[in-house]
Amino acid sequence: MTTTMAAYQPLAIANDVFNDPVGLNRLLDEDGYLYFRGMAPKEKVLRARRDILKLCRDVGWARANGSSLDAIWTGVGPFGEGDPEYMPVYKKMLNIPSFLGLPEDEGLMKLMERILGGEVLLHRRKMGRVTFPNNTAQTTPAHQDFQYIRGTPRTFTLWMPIGECPLELGGLAVLKGSHRAGFIEHQLNKVRI
Repeated sequence: MTTTMAAYQPLAIANDVFNDPVGLNRLLDEDGYLYFRGMAPKEKVLRARRDILKLCRDVGWARANGSSLDAIWTGVGPFGEGDPEYMPVYKKMLNIPSFLGLPEDEGLMKLMERILGGEVLLHRRKMGRVTFPNNTAQTTPAHQDFQYIRGTPRTFTLWMPIGECPLELGGLAVLKGSHRAGFIEHQLNKVRI
């Protein structure tokens, strides 16, 4: 493990306060995020993974690796947002029914209602991240989602991996408490944490 990776702290797991609305809100106010384990609709996540990997195999980015839920990079690319080879595939991924339907899961909607204390409106914009191995040039830089999504201060992002995300592969990093600084205007390639 590199020094940089060792500096990251694990996300605080919120499962213990799931049935405590006051505790949920306290943790959200303190940390700026809630992290739950095992609450995603497993079969729907696996279906989306299977369909996305099939698309990646169909376009030659991946090849089969024993199961429809596994794949190996073919070595093509790497491509990223803005590249002409990437965008048509990304647009197809965004329209895969199993990917589109994942945030509409009744259990996830109820989870958000519990967190927000009432009815929620599902944002029409769905985003996915498809990255290639060792492609640090295409790493999503530090940002606040509000920059891209807008809405109100009570707009929340639900981030859900469709596969294992060990630290050495990247995953999601959250700057605990950064929400207290309010909206921070982005400066491309100059965002510092």
